[in-house]
Amino acid sequence: MMKQFSLLRRLTNPVQSNARKITTYHSTNNPHPLHLAEKDNIGIVGLPLNKGQPREGVNAGPSIIRGQGLINSVEALGYHVKDYGDMKFSSLEFDTIGSGVKNPRTIGKAMGEISTMVRGVVEGDGVCVALGGDHSIALGTIHGHMQVNNNACVLWIDAHADLNTPKTSPSGNFHGMPLSFILRELEGDVKQLKDAYEEWAWLKPCLSAKDIAYIGLRDVDAGEQ
Repeated sequence: MMKQFSLLRRLTNPVQSNARKITTYHSTNNPHPLHLAEKDNIGIVGLPLNKGQPREGVNAGPSIIRGQGLINSVEALGYHVKDYGDMKFSSLEFDTIGSGVKNPRTIGKAMGEISTMVRGVVEGDGVCVALGGDHSIALGTIHGHMQVNNNACVLWIDAHADLNTPKTSPSGNFHGMPLSFILRELEGDVKQLKDAYEEWAWLKPCLSAKDIAYIGLRDVDAGEQ
């Protein structure tokens, strides 16, 4: 009988002997007791990327969220907000589908740029709030954070696992794959694409399965089982 490695079974097991301790930070100098970080600064960056899926519209997310009063609402909580504006992403030519992923070069380049941007914001402000954009951006945002704090955990609040690899994805849309590209346990499953395109040369896995917790998971593809 073939031995099956079920990553999701490990992730969704409610009993974990090596569960991580979540730390909150408190300050007596601020009327709001719960702090996101030791600093009171929050950097906001817009990531209007839509190449991880086929529909238009998600790239308008950052401007719509800002338009609903995000910055004023965060400032009202006592934080100092710096808005870095929206990143600009280029679409590379002759980039259709390769190694099981649509737009592989464009996405690889964008993820590297996002990681660098997020890392800079976290180093400067302590907290980075990224506004998407399709779910592909999770790869770059998590990777950027992990370059500053490699002991971080991820709370994934989504109905979908987004754990497909290029080999298991039924659509080739990258928005269903971002976690598989940063998990150490799945490094071998994405190696073919990383080796095929120089736009992915920057990427090194930075997260372990034990450091992810899912909230709201209900729709898992067969290849993610």
